[in-house]
Amino acid sequence: MFIILRRRISSHIVIQTQFLRPISTTTTTPQNPSDQSSFFTVSYLVNSCGLSPELALSASKKVQFKSPSKPDLVLQFLRNHEFAGQRRKVAATIKGSSSSWVLQFNLQRLIGHKVESLRKLGVSEGSIAKLVKVRTQSLCKNNDRFDEMVRNVIEMGIDTSSAQFANALHIFSGMNDSTLESKRQMFRSCGWSEDEIVLAIRKQPVCISISKEKLKNGLDFFMNELKWKQSELVKYPNLLGLCLEKRIFPRWLVIQRLLSKGLVKDAVNICSVLKMTETEFLQKFLVKYGNEALEILKLYQGKL
Repeated sequence: MFIILRRRISSHIVIQTQFLRPISTTTTTPQNPSDQSSFFTVSYLVNSCGLSPELALSASKKVQFKSPSKPDLVLQFLRNHEFAGQRRKVAATIKGSSSSWVLQFNLQRLIGHKVESLRKLGVSEGSIAKLVKVRTQSLCKNNDRFDEMVRNVIEMGIDTSSAQFANALHIFSGMNDSTLESKRQMFRSCGWSEDEIVLAIRKQPVCISISKEKLKNGLDFFMNELKWKQSELVKYPNLLGLCLEKRIFPRWLVIQRLLSKGLVKDAVNICSVLKMTETEFLQKFLVKYGNEALEILKLYQGKL
């Protein structure tokens, strides 16, 4: 049994390291036009943006440019808005961007207005930088749609100076008003008040981005199976985003069996149990009970 457990646990703590073969950037310039474009792109990303040759080569498969005019404008925009200054910061920004395509567009025209609007609203520089570097597409909506997104986030009572504002804005950028309303209706159908819905979204905006099926199943399990009240689930809305079949139900089943066998005598905080890593969960609730928990281990493995 312990061999099985060790193998199971090891699979969650062993980190595999891969080494990339260095790529030379001093090769002869290719003659084929498409190859020349790729060569220039890689060279620009390495020399102007500070990317490693490996990352530059990978990025060149998604975006290419023949001259420095457009990417130079992007770098100038980032520097003007203090999102990038030194080359290492430029590299971090380009690597962090959700899409390499930003180097092909005039960012001042595309997102400059939105950046200034967010600053006027009091959104922190850190949150704006996060949107520019990691959630660029959230800022690329047309001005009317962007204003609508911002209005929705503010109406949820999310403070513009909080770190959650950028997360909420990104989440709201991926859904229209009808989708948002349909998900809010799912909460209402389970007896949630408007204040409780808003509080949950304000606490964890990601809870409104969950698929309708996953949201429905999560609400049903916590409120009907576990008999939680809305006020309890409002405190931990992120639990709704966990996988019911692979995490929530199997772990809940293990706790129930341990309690029925008398192996666990003290009250168990199910929230803490669900937040544990797989290794932590196995160690605390299965490994420590040895052969007495063998049957439960098999049951748990069968549910995954």
